Amino acid sequence: WTPNDRAPAPEYRERLTAIMKDIQKFYAKEMKRLGFGERTIQLDLKGDQLLNIHVVKGRKPYAAYNGDSGHEILNESAPTLRSRGINPESETVVIFCNMANWDPQQRRITQNSPYYAGGSSRSGTAWQVDSPILNLASLADQGNHVSDGQYGKISLGRYNSIFIGGVCHELGHALGLPHNLERPDEREAFGTALMGSGNRSYGEELRGESKGSFLTLAHGLRLASHPIFCGSVKA
Repeated sequence: WTPNDRAPAPEYRERLTAIMKDIQKFYAKEMKRLGFGERTIQLDLKGDQLLNIHVVKGRKPYAAYNGDSGHEILNESAPTLRSRGINPESETVVIFCNMANWDPQQRRITQNSPYYAGGSSRSGTAWQVDSPILNLASLADQGNHVSDGQYGKISLGRYNSIFIGGVCHELGHALGLPHNLERPDEREAFGTALMGSGNRSYGEELRGESKGSFLTLAHGLRLASHPIFCGSVKA
């Protein structure tokens, strides 16, 4: 989704495909570790193996939207989704909002986007933010610092841990997962629970900064019976 005075950030299909495939692998790896087999999210790919992304242009310019505009953005997106056979009231939908501002000269990034989610085993919506520097290939980058409007001066890898981890975490909410916290023994063995503050530790193991993020058994149990993960809507 993009305001009517902006075009989507460059290479959005390539970047978001790599990110969502990595998140798909994360869930598969964690579900296998928990004993459920490699159950994971399903992605709609086109013939070029990139995501089938439905682009929606908002009715208003960038200045008319903010972090509280989630339901307005969903309502603007719904007609396009329905015209393509997707009912947002009975599907799990991820909306990437083109609401980031990147200044490559100052290396400064800010965003004014909805960034939350909610859902159940029947349906859900996750609002995310896209930006030109949201890139899976940058997760391991310990340098190339950026100035983030919320987090201050951080490495490019740290930025991507926070915002790619945010995609994975908010998707969890759209799938019906609540917040949680890892036990001390789990933290020692596996890192940070995804649905705790694991949205900020995703991929940190690539930079040697922590063990990264993981799924707790309780959340694995819930996902094991989710229609997207098990392929069944019985009961």
